Amino acid sequence: MTLVSDPCIEQMKISSLISLSYISLISNFVVASEFSYTKRKDAHVTIDAIETSSTPSSVDSKLLDASMKAASVGNLASLEALLQHEGFDCNSTSANGSTILIKATVGNHQAVVDWLFGFDEMINVNAATDNGMTALLFASKLGHLGIVDSLLKNSGIDARIRDKNGNTALHLASSQGHSEIVELFLNDGRMDVNAVAYDGSTALMRASSGRHEKVVNLLVRQPGVNVNLVDRCAYSALMRASCRGDLKVVSSIVNYGGVVEIN
Repeated sequence: MTLVSDPCIEQMKISSLISLSYISLISNFVVASEFSYTKRKDAHVTIDAIETSSTPSSVDSKLLDASMKAASVGNLASLEALLQHEGFDCNSTSANGSTILIKATVGNHQAVVDWLFGFDEMINVNAATDNGMTALLFASKLGHLGIVDSLLKNSGIDARIRDKNGNTALHLASSQGHSEIVELFLNDGRMDVNAVAYDGSTALMRASSGRHEKVVNLLVRQPGVNVNLVDRCAYSALMRASCRGDLKVVSSIVNYGGVVEIN
């Protein structure tokens, strides 16, 4: 008995193979760009072997992998090409919850971030990884001032969002001594300068512990700041600075922090 293949099924197989080949091409193109981004037009591209049993889910997987790699290295050309594929989703997440926006933010790729914001309401600016880190939190921690500024201007941003340890963007920027970002937050006005993380610490305590004098000076001058709050170990910002022998930070807190309680 002779079996007759269904033309529709055969066509679907061909379409799947074409899609996989295209995505593999882009994916390898992105990998090549990691080593020689400026010479990507001349990069050697190898198409991965594709099994005939590939399913639509494998197409989505390759598309996701390619887009994540492109965002990580700031390869906007590849992202624009991937956008043409009907399976492209700008809010897709990796195994740890990262999105294209988060990958681009971590890599400090301003052009990719600005391009993503062109999707307007489609892009989820508050998407978080498994540990609660969003694009704003990453940018604040890493000191990517331009991206922080762009994120704050996005109408959908939650400026007070926290990670799984209760840290706000102000906590993270203060911990690392990113004074320009801290100043941007304070001028923006949406941050709670007295916000307390799960360990009981405030942004001022973090800056004090890190000996970040510029950040401390900004925070103690902020209207409404409470310099007398204590963490879960009953340490205030002043006590943290005193324990580290940081006379400049101690002086800033005492001179500009209003009424300081010394226990």
